[in-house]
Amino acid sequence: MLERRVATALAPALSVGADVAVKQDGDAPGEWRRMTVADGIELHVRRDVGASRDDALVAMREAVRAALGRAELRG
Repeated sequence: MLERRVATALAPALSVGADVAVKQDGDAPGEWRRMTVADGIELHVRRDVGASRDDALVAMREAVRAALGRAELRG
């Protein structure tokens, strides 16, 4: 149930550029951005995709926090 809520909340942010072919499928690891969502929970987004923009990362972080439904994770 939690996975479904997170996926639904993140769908708009993740769909940006989703139709672009994967550049590094199976290649050497790329550079990643990390953003803490809560204690023990992080988002990892590869730097060469549109979803690594600051505003997209913040939107994803807030969507995950909202999907978790825990007030202490917000703000």
